[in-house]
Amino acid sequence: MCVTAGKYNDGTPKAREELTRKIYDAMLANRVGVHKTVCSSWRFRSVALELEYTREASLQHDVMDRELRDGSLPTEKRILAAMGLASWNRAAVRKQPIDMPCVDFGIARCHLDRHEASIPVCRSQFVGQPL
Repeated sequence: MCVTAGKYNDGTPKAREELTRKIYDAMLANRVGVHKTVCSSWRFRSVALELEYTREASLQHDVMDRELRDGSLPTEKRILAAMGLASWNRAAVRKQPIDMPCVDFGIARCHLDRHEASIPVCRSQFVGQPL
């Protein structure tokens, strides 16, 4: 499950309360039908994921470089441009694949990946969905 809080939270106390309630309700609903099982083994593995860099005009080097250097833009916009340039450098210049680590528990897999501001995220998958 990935939660993008900004979509549901405009920063007001009321919106934060509603988001908290949505997350709580989702957590309760997720427990319905849960079958606990003993983890008898696990293993760690990783694959190199090679993706072509996007052709989206707003995510090209010249545009992001201009935004980064434009002191009149909000700090958040300039930070996003800097992060985009780092991704561009990794993908378009160095051609560095993305490391996709996974902990395999047999009955389920936990994929560890990074999102946006390098926040580690754990995504679980059932065995029927291969890495």
